[in-house]
Amino acid sequence: MQQSAQIQVQGIGQANVLAIAKHHELLGLSKRSCIELILNAPSIFRTKLNRETAVRLSSALEEVGLPCRVLDQTNPNLNASANADTKQDKYEIAAYINDFSAITEFASKIAAFTGQSGEEVIKSLCNTPATLLGNLSETVANELAERFSVEGVDVLVSCPKKAKYTLVAFALDDLQSVQQYYAQLGMTRERSKEGLMQWQAQNIDFDKAYGAWRKANEFHLPIVLQNHDYMRFDVRLLPTEQSNTATLNIEMLTPILADVCGIPAVVHEKLLANLPMLIARCIDWDSTQELLAQLHQCGVNAEANLISSNRFDLIFPDWEESYAGLLTQLCQTIMGKQVPIKISKNQSLLLPVNANSHQALWLQYECKRSNIHCLLSRR
Repeated sequence: MQQSAQIQVQGIGQANVLAIAKHHELLGLSKRSCIELILNAPSIFRTKLNRETAVRLSSALEEVGLPCRVLDQTNPNLNASANADTKQDKYEIAAYINDFSAITEFASKIAAFTGQSGEEVIKSLCNTPATLLGNLSETVANELAERFSVEGVDVLVSCPKKAKYTLVAFALDDLQSVQQYYAQLGMTRERSKEGLMQWQAQNIDFDKAYGAWRKANEFHLPIVLQNHDYMRFDVRLLPTEQSNTATLNIEMLTPILADVCGIPAVVHEKLLANLPMLIARCIDWDSTQELLAQLHQCGVNAEANLISSNRFDLIFPDWEESYAGLLTQLCQTIMGKQVPIKISKNQSLLLPVNANSHQALWLQYECKRSNIHCLLSRR
């Protein structure tokens, strides 16, 4: 009796979506099924093949960069191992771009894999964070994160079902059932900085977070879910009140600024004399909590700003009318909208773009490339 064989794709290797899709007919699969199987590798592609056919199809897949192996389908041990991950959790990839001089290389890597147009890639990168791909196996997510890696860009991998969440929700006073549901989830009610009453919870799991999301949507109420894997913060030192200056412990603060924040000791005195000052950028949830606790012990006044919630306008200290055409084009490309430019009689101009962090940094970078001095003003 002829041996029965099957093909297992072990990972994404060096393949891209377009190359994978071209082989769907050879494999007897639809394009969509072909791509889904590979993005969820390790996965079984074909079964009940004779050995010769299995080797031929495996070689065709390896030619486009996919690592494959042919397994003996009659061997129960190999078969069980090959199908161990068929019901694996799904992962996502997102990114924070800290240095926009890397944007061309980073965008090119994404487009080369996905086959997206430049316009589609720009649209995804303008979000903060930029969500790149979802519905991936852990193996493929980690392989792609490494492939997309570029200096100046933080590529993040998350499994939504395993992540912890921070939840912010709103409910009208007369919706008692919704408020009771939020309370059952362990959410607490407090007043926001804007004076609005809101329900909050931190460090809750996927099921509770999305249960609250479904309840809010049932009544068309606003709700914000923040995945801790994607939460990144900027930490600033704030001026200390004169009455509290005596509590400042410089001996404790110096190693924190030097070792944790990477700020040379020679500039510490100047930094503390010119607060507020950014001392840490784009750090994760746990690192932020630890840093704030350390600073508090030193008697320092500090705050953490969630990067995804930041909004900025642009300030041009030396505005010239010749800049208007370029700025109009940049706003249209990066922000997808026209921003009215009111000609200033003064030498400076405030442009109210209301940009998120990625959009603002990108606009500033493109201005710099054109020798236009531009500052960011946090809203």
